[in-house]
Amino acid sequence: MGRGGRSEKAWEKYLLDRANSLGLIVVIAFLLLATLLLSSFIGLASEWFIRHFDIETLVLVNILNIVIGFLVALFLFAAMFKILPDVQLQWKSVWVGAAVTAVLFTLEKYILMFYFDKFNPSSPFGTAGTVILLLLWINYTCQLIFFGAEFTKVYTKVNGYTLKPSKHAKWNPQTIPQEDNEEVVAGAEPSSDKK
Repeated sequence: MGRGGRSEKAWEKYLLDRANSLGLIVVIAFLLLATLLLSSFIGLASEWFIRHFDIETLVLVNILNIVIGFLVALFLFAAMFKILPDVQLQWKSVWVGAAVTAVLFTLEKYILMFYFDKFNPSSPFGTAGTVILLLLWINYTCQLIFFGAEFTKVYTKVNGYTLKPSKHAKWNPQTIPQEDNEEVVAGAEPSSDKK
């Protein structure tokens, strides 16, 4: 089969990589949404906690909620920043970027919960307000993830770490900004495939 077999295998690998990336993103989105729902549930159940337990128990539950939510977000963002890009990053850069993103995500979660509680933006929209609130949360979270990814890239470059393309990454000079060209592809050769 010669070249046809290689081309077919390349497409299979490409589609499998994209399917794995999509699956990882869906799992991460579900777990981040679960942390938001858990925080919302604890906020709604605060009066029940006060009636049945002491105020100290409520404080302890809220602290545990913040810490567990932060740790879950930290590990999820670290997995996202290490696995998804087509560059090999050092773990130090990944952990710093994931920590900054997790702190911002935790702050965003509580700021949005405060906003939803005090201003109730869904009330003028009736039942559709829930969908609008979910889309608002998704929008803010996506912007935060993009910021975290860019922060990780800048942190890596500022601290002198190299951004080396993964083995399966294909170098394409049109997609790399000129100022990043030398740093991103250090040691990599352009592919000789011409189409």
